[in-house]
Amino acid sequence: MPTPVYRALSLDLWFTTISYTPRQEAAWEEARESCLHGLLVREDGSPFPRERLRTEWADLRSTLRARGTSWDSVDPRTSLASLGQRMGARLALPLEEATREYSGAGLTRAPPSVNPQALRLARRLQEEGIPVISITNTSRRAESWDRFFQAAGGPSFRFLVTSSEVGCPKPSPVIFREAAHRLDMAPQEILHVGDRWDLDVMGARSSGMGRALYRGLWSTYSDPSELEMLRALDDGRPDVIRVDDLAELLERVTWSPPAPAGTRDPGSRSPHSH
Repeated sequence: MPTPVYRALSLDLWFTTISYTPRQEAAWEEARESCLHGLLVREDGSPFPRERLRTEWADLRSTLRARGTSWDSVDPRTSLASLGQRMGARLALPLEEATREYSGAGLTRAPPSVNPQALRLARRLQEEGIPVISITNTSRRAESWDRFFQAAGGPSFRFLVTSSEVGCPKPSPVIFREAAHRLDMAPQEILHVGDRWDLDVMGARSSGMGRALYRGLWSTYSDPSELEMLRALDDGRPDVIRVDDLAELLERVTWSPPAPAGTRDPGSRSPHSH
């Protein structure tokens, strides 16, 4: 079987590119609630009681779950507008400006930690002309993450493909194929790296992308049962690269920059289906 050649790298965000603690996660929830409290107001401009906001927010999430829709597959603009409609509220700012504030709320107050391994890997491959992107499940927009990484000195992704903007989370192959489409590459030319067997490995496998399971931040999980679950899911198949240090991917993977635009075989490109 020929050794695959990869022309682009995709990094998951959570516990691959960045990590966080339960305290930081709680701070994000608090920041988003405070943001909503300031954005969703009565007709006279006065704020709603916080308890009313919490109740409506929780009910909206429950309604979505009952429909089989995950919170991270809903665009922040949609969730903001839906919550406002439920409460009979008006926005204190124009919708797009309010969406930007809500999408990024908390990232400055409690910034996640950037994984130095991910930063080094991304920079090294970018120096060699390899595009580096991110495919991630998140309730925030890509622009919010771009601003965060610019301020935090994190990886400079060519682009981020977010579940909230695609409307479909990992492990669905839809979000992976969307990334291949944006790169104008066949899925098998892209290596996706993530810490979750159930989301990253299975999603990349179903889409035809290369897959690498990253275990370097498993020890930082706050729930030990999650770690045991991931270990149990590993089927041992050799089509998955397993690494504890992202630097291993520089030696264990064959990388080649994509051909210049207009010189590639059209038949090798990703189908533009979603």
